[in-house]
Amino acid sequence: MKIILDKAVFLASIFMATPLMAEHHDGHRMMEHLDTDKNGQISEAEFLEAKKEHFKKMDKDSNGSLDENEMKMMKEKWHDMKEKRKKHEQD
Repeated sequence: MKIILDKAVFLASIFMATPLMAEHHDGHRMMEHLDTDKNGQISEAEFLEAKKEHFKKMDKDSNGSLDENEMKMMKEKWHDMKEKRKKHEQD
């Protein structure tokens, strides 16, 4: 049960905190990436499309679902990005 809960919490954190924000932590860059029709707003459709693309990147074997290994790889990548950003901010 704990493993399932940990996965659910981790997955929720990905979709709530979104690695797009980690990759594009400055609001302007994030807006440029997500605002695909360039109208100065991010619609629900634009946001969900970005999430869909993120899911595809996580789904390494393209089977339409995430297994434990794919989740672990994503967690490690997210952690590495976070550490890199933290180090960059300290420099």
